[in-house]
Amino acid sequence: MRRLFESVVEKCVGFGFVDETDAAFDGSTIEADSNKERKGAPQEIEKLWSNKEQV
Repeated sequence: MRRLFESVVEKCVGFGFVDETDAAFDGSTIEADSNKERKGAPQEIEKLWSNKEQV
């Protein structure tokens, strides 16, 4: 994966999409619920979005 990433970055530099002077990193983490067995999730999301003015 590292070689693939470095190859893609090298090509982007070659095409002028990015340069080698600055870099930014995002090390943030988010909590995720990956439980595929959860029931009612779409209804919960729909309920939340329907009340977004209250949030």
